[in-house]
Amino acid sequence: MVAFIAIATGLALLVATVYGLHRYQTMEVEYNVDRSIPLPPIDQKFPLNLGSNEPAVTTRRSWAPFTPAEPEEIEFKPVKSGSNWQRELLAAKERGDLERAAQICEQQFPLWSAYNQACIILRGHVADAEGEYREQLLLRLYRLAALAEFLHDKTVASTRLSVNQLKELDLRPLEGLRLDYAELGYAHLRLLRKHDIKLMVEFWGKPQRHLPPRELHLGFWQEIVDRAS
Repeated sequence: MVAFIAIATGLALLVATVYGLHRYQTMEVEYNVDRSIPLPPIDQKFPLNLGSNEPAVTTRRSWAPFTPAEPEEIEFKPVKSGSNWQRELLAAKERGDLERAAQICEQQFPLWSAYNQACIILRGHVADAEGEYREQLLLRLYRLAALAEFLHDKTVASTRLSVNQLKELDLRPLEGLRLDYAELGYAHLRLLRKHDIKLMVEFWGKPQRHLPPRELHLGFWQEIVDRAS
C-alpha cells in the first residue's frame, strides 16, 4: 500500500512538472539580444507607417477594426534591395538620424532583421516618451512585432514562404490587419522583450489569451500563400 501511494505521488509530481514546463514555454517570449548603440533622447514623432487604421490610443476599451483585404488586392512588388543597408543603418544611428534609420528599416521590410532593427529603434522612442504618446508608440511597437511574427511564423504546421517570395509581397494589404493585444497577447511575439511586455500589461492589463498572429488570420495567410505560389 505504501509503495502504491509512493508511485501515485511520483506520477502526480511528474504530471505537474510537465504541465508547468509546458505553460512556461508557452508564456515565455523568445528574446533576441541585438548589439546596438544607445539611442539619444528624441522629441520627434516616430516615422514608421504601420497602418492607417490604428487608433490614437489603444487600451482595453478601444481596438482597431479589422478591414480584411480582398484577394484581388494582394499584389506583389519588389522591395528596395541593397547588401549594405545594415551598414547604412548603423551610420544613421551613429549620427543620431533616427528618422533615416527607421526609413532604412522600412525599405527592407519584410526581412526579419529589418523588423528587429525597427523594434530596437522604436523601443528607444518608447523609453523617452511619456503619457498618451508613450502608449501610442507602445502600440506601434506591438503591431510591428505582430506583423513580423505573422510573416515569419516558424510553427511546424504553418506554411512558410521563401525569402524571395516574402521580398515580392506587397505589404499594403497588411495595414488593415487586426492585431489586437487582447486577442493575440504577447507570448508568441519573439521581437518583444520583457520590459516591453511589462509596459503593455501596465497600460492594457493582461490579454485574454495568447495566439500566433497567423492562427488568428489563417485564411488571409492562405490567400497570400496562394498568390505567391
